[in-house]
Amino acid sequence: MKILLSAYACEPNKGSEPSVGWNWLLNSAETNNEVWVVTRKNNQSVIEKYFRENIQSENTHFIYYDLPSKLMFIKKMFGIYLYYLFWQLGAFIAARRIHKKVSFDQVHHVTFATIRQPSFMGLLGIPFIYGPVGGGESPPYHLIKNFPWQPKRKELMRIFANLWVKFDPLMHFTFYTAKKIVVTSAQTKNLVAKFYRKKVDIKLAIAQTNVNLNEKKITKGRTQVKLLFIGRYEYWKGAHLCIKTLVELNKSKDCLPVSLTLIGEGPFKKSLQSLACKLGVDSQIDWQPWMKQSELEHHYSTHDVFVFPSLHDSGGMVVLESLAASLPVVCLDLGGPATIVDESSGVIVNSQLSESEVCKSIAKGVLTIIDSNNYVNYCKNAKIRANTFTWEDLVKGLL
Repeated sequence: MKILLSAYACEPNKGSEPSVGWNWLLNSAETNNEVWVVTRKNNQSVIEKYFRENIQSENTHFIYYDLPSKLMFIKKMFGIYLYYLFWQLGAFIAARRIHKKVSFDQVHHVTFATIRQPSFMGLLGIPFIYGPVGGGESPPYHLIKNFPWQPKRKELMRIFANLWVKFDPLMHFTFYTAKKIVVTSAQTKNLVAKFYRKKVDIKLAIAQTNVNLNEKKITKGRTQVKLLFIGRYEYWKGAHLCIKTLVELNKSKDCLPVSLTLIGEGPFKKSLQSLACKLGVDSQIDWQPWMKQSELEHHYSTHDVFVFPSLHDSGGMVVLESLAASLPVVCLDLGGPATIVDESSGVIVNSQLSESEVCKSIAKGVLTIIDSNNYVNYCKNAKIRANTFTWEDLVKGLL
């Protein structure tokens, strides 16, 4: 079978969206199908460099496309999403030219993996799979009402954009032309108009890649509790909840001295550092910049609990990576992390609680996990849970 992947973001050795596109490519190629990928010309040099250093499968082919340079002003003036819309139209035209020569059997949209962005690939007139796409998760208002104005406004605009999906004619067109619509959560499914929901299936857009990570070495006689968070310093990622959780753990008579390592960068780092100082926990926090995957693996192995109270992550690759490293997770009951983590591998916190109660529940979850009678089992089950999410199973399940 000849499969065309639409993957605007598709790069090796990257995280987030580029990783999604790249892993769909590699694992689709391993099914012995002929795989073509239409992606940005901007990705070409990185992809070709990768294949100069690694063996390229004979059944993988690339269609590199970008808008004419004179249209680059669209991205600068109006943002990436309008540019992306025009790119989708141009990528369809480029794919149609190849389709006339190659005759694809199926086309599959894989990135961007967001429900708010349409695809025109259904116009090829062959079976069209849209997704997995996410982004339909909206945080409870009581968890964003105390955000600083800028991130709060951004969240309110995102909520409005999600509501618009049900009315957007381009999204209706995308759903209409799709043979199958794959979404990452029940919240995202609810954004698909009822008329098309019979086409909808729920699957994660990500899967485990680091299956060979070493299991965590569990040392006896712990003298402190080391918490880990990895993510951008955006308020919706929940780093502020991790900081406030330190306060709750400090109050507990049952908790050893606790520290928090925050790995990431982002526009609200100074705001978060000010919050830590205000709450008197700045001395307990180790602020680390983005780092290579090998360095991240060291942190996974040297911490006790991964805390990831994100408010609307559709996936959560760092959650999968932490479980693969036998590191138990505490997360909220929202989006991909709540799908990935189960009661044997971590603790899922009720997001309908007030912010203060959420932080108390995260602290309680940490204490539950590090209890000496539970910890070994949580670590073993984390590894087992991670290995149930494989790219091979995800890709084959949609072919």
